[in-house]
Amino acid sequence: MKKCLAAAVAALLLVACNGEPDPRTLPPRVDRLQGRVVEQIDSAPYSFFRIETADGPRWVALPIGTAPRNGVLSVTQAALVKNRRLPAAGRTLAAVYFARPETN
Repeated sequence: MKKCLAAAVAALLLVACNGEPDPRTLPPRVDRLQGRVVEQIDSAPYSFFRIETADGPRWVALPIGTAPRNGVLSVTQAALVKNRRLPAAGRTLAAVYFARPETN
């Protein structure tokens, strides 16, 4: 029991320290997300963008080759996927929104 509690506390601290939101608190669908791109990981067939939104940091996935405009990414019809592994990058994203690029 103590090991489970220690692991849970460690996981919460890790989330708090890396600035990523708790996936359990995120809505499953979002009509629109917009933010400044602070990180990009290409893992075919998607590019994963970490953006700073008004509500905090979010990961967004778009088809590879999609480029933000002037460092800002706007997407629509975003659906949440939890625990997405990126084998090529050796990372797992706790929460990422798969979306469509916004067209003007």
